[in-house]
Amino acid sequence: MFNQGELQAFVSELLKEKNYESFSESELNDAKADLMERLVAQLEIALISKLDDDKANELADRLESEDLSDDEIGQFMRENGVNIEEITSKTKEDFKKFFLEKDSDAENGAEGEN
Repeated sequence: MFNQGELQAFVSELLKEKNYESFSESELNDAKADLMERLVAQLEIALISKLDDDKANELADRLESEDLSDDEIGQFMRENGVNIEEITSKTKEDFKKFFLEKDSDAENGAEGEN
């Protein structure tokens, strides 16, 4: 359902924008893995929240009883009116905004305390 290469490039760009390039290779890989996990979780939540309760329950039941591929999940979403591309784009935008502003807010708060 998600283009993993695209998501990995997105995460790498986020880390670059936050100047995490000074991390060791191991730290950078850990940060990328953590961000990927969080991003995919946010995307899944955003997509599932667009289904009505009955369809969300149907999807949950199918996921428990069947080995659905990402393509099959995407097809189910589209058949039930979920615009995956639009929601993915918006979720990535929100994720980026939160990630890039998170530390700057903390830095601004720390400066204000001095």
